[in-house]
Amino acid sequence: MSTTPYIPENAPFSTDQRAWLNGFLAGMYSGAPGEGGAAAAPATPVSILFGSQTGTAETLCKKAAKQLKAANCEPKILDMGEVSVEELAMIENLLIITSTYGEGEPPDNAMSLHEALMGDAAPSMATVNYSVLGLGDSSYPDFCQCSKDFDTRLEALGAKRVAPMVEVDGDPDDLFPEWLKAVSEVLGEAGAAAAAPVEEDDDSDEPEFTKKNPFPAKLLKTENLNQEGSSKATHHIEISLEGSGLEYQVGDALGVYPENSAILIGEIIREAGLLPSEEAPLPDGTVDSIFAALRFHYDIANLNETFLKACARLSKSDELRAIVAD
Repeated sequence: MSTTPYIPENAPFSTDQRAWLNGFLAGMYSGAPGEGGAAAAPATPVSILFGSQTGTAETLCKKAAKQLKAANCEPKILDMGEVSVEELAMIENLLIITSTYGEGEPPDNAMSLHEALMGDAAPSMATVNYSVLGLGDSSYPDFCQCSKDFDTRLEALGAKRVAPMVEVDGDPDDLFPEWLKAVSEVLGEAGAAAAAPVEEDDDSDEPEFTKKNPFPAKLLKTENLNQEGSSKATHHIEISLEGSGLEYQVGDALGVYPENSAILIGEIIREAGLLPSEEAPLPDGTVDSIFAALRFHYDIANLNETFLKACARLSKSDELRAIVAD
């Protein structure tokens, strides 16, 4: 009689998830000693280091760990601030996820390791397999400089790059899965499985409110700290987090999502000879009504030189629509 475990139909998984899990269990147990097959391959140890200023890199490490487990890896998440360069040299499979801070500098928790690795006394990394994911903002001149430093220095010290470094500009949702898939195909036993998103458990420690699902906080107080008549405007602002489950910690960054004036939008649409319900492209490639596009997704108050020159050349409404799309 077979002793292979299986996922029952009443388990909280979709049909596809249940089929994949049952296949995984069947494959794993069919190779167990005493079943007539070879023993299942041991899990591949993978250390995932994060250098983070605002927490994004750490969050991505947790996501990577969950998906690597499905590829028969044994992931371990480490804070760069708690790892010495000597310990780094002893890691067999190394993944680094780091942001860049200030003028191309490493984040606070990565500074010591970065300095030691760049120094002349850094040990050989010849036994290390590695890949780097960089988080940055291309509007800064030293885009992803910290991740570039780690990537090139590890190679110079003899480490083997198992997947090319990926540089993320802003939102990591598109490039992070591609990088993780490339890594999983080399380090994992089932790379394709690791590339598929893992459904979050109900008790996930990730926050309910994120950049893509912001909490609509109430403004409690705003006070200009400069004297009356001053050309400066430095405000003390108090915001309510009641009902969000969020707790402010020193160093947290605040994201502000502005909305354009509905009156100004109405004037633009009317002068352009358009209807508020007409479709317009959004920056992410999707579409919405032109009113919603101008309200939430485009800067219509900043009259830069490029925009003014384009408006001077155009007069027809369909051409003006093309300008709004750009």
